[in-house]
Amino acid sequence: MTAKRITRRLTRIAAFILGFIVVLLAVFHFWFVYHAKSLIEDIVEKQSKGKLHLSIGKFRFNWMNRKMELRNAVFYSTDTATAPTANRLRVDRIQIQVKEILPLIFDKKFYIDSIKLVNPNITVTKLRPKDTLSAKDTSLSIPQEMGRIYN
Repeated sequence: MTAKRITRRLTRIAAFILGFIVVLLAVFHFWFVYHAKSLIEDIVEKQSKGKLHLSIGKFRFNWMNRKMELRNAVFYSTDTATAPTANRLRVDRIQIQVKEILPLIFDKKFYIDSIKLVNPNITVTKLRPKDTLSAKDTSLSIPQEMGRIYN
């Protein structure tokens, strides 16, 4: 074998390995984007003990600067049987700067550095008429309800 054939063979092997790594990274990216959307929805439901639900329209992730973007996200309360009001928060875009990526994948933990809501729309609906509310619940106001949603 000549040196030229050996160089050509090594070049082919290196190109094959590099191509395999690129394909593997692309597959991991699509797997992460597909599963992160449902993972975030599950985290919200689990942390709120089933009282709050999240529905995400579209999910994007940038690996270089660790930014997540949730489009058409809707948070709504699912505890309508016992709660006097129902809450719904619709946001066109939620931009999240994540501190670390690996805890999200392995531990299902979410370390947020910063969060930005673009065009939020909050709807509070009173479910029960005034006469069925107890005496302490009649003092509900929009600012109090907004503070409760925020917390």
